[in-house]
Amino acid sequence: MKTLLTYLLWTLIVVTVLMAAMFEILAFMPLPGWFYLLCIVVLAGAGLALRTTQVRLAILAGALLLGCLHLVPWSSRKPFLRDLARVKPGMSIQEVRSIMARYVEGTGWPANPFATDGEAVLQEAGTDRKFSTRANDAGEMEIQNSIVFRHNPDDGRFNSDWGVVKFQNSRVVNVSFLPD
Repeated sequence: MKTLLTYLLWTLIVVTVLMAAMFEILAFMPLPGWFYLLCIVVLAGAGLALRTTQVRLAILAGALLLGCLHLVPWSSRKPFLRDLARVKPGMSIQEVRSIMARYVEGTGWPANPFATDGEAVLQEAGTDRKFSTRANDAGEMEIQNSIVFRHNPDDGRFNSDWGVVKFQNSRVVNVSFLPD
């Protein structure tokens, strides 16, 4: 019985680590910290049922692997999302810019040449979310009442990852991430 439970625990650890690695490394979509904490708590709970050296080794190995997956910035997207998550409703434009200072500001896209008066609507693919846009003085598209931040304009995998911070009365009302 203990051998079967040990085998199941190792399988749970391997599947969890592989799933997290798939999201973190292959899909460039970092998982939230609570996911890793939950996994470690579940592993520790399973380990309480089996108090052998093998089980302790399995839990330690799983926790270390999950910790590495969580802490290592596998791409520039991960630190960008962490910084973007620090932007909270009610913050001023200056506070937002100080948090996001190391990132490029602006969409990097030219304005819609067919838009009347330079204004248009941008719809996020696969959703009902729409953004009112306009051309700025440089001819670049900007989202009205918002600042767009980009983390890596030179890497084709991420050059259109947008962190959109929407303002009303110079205060943050919404923060969203639009992946490339």
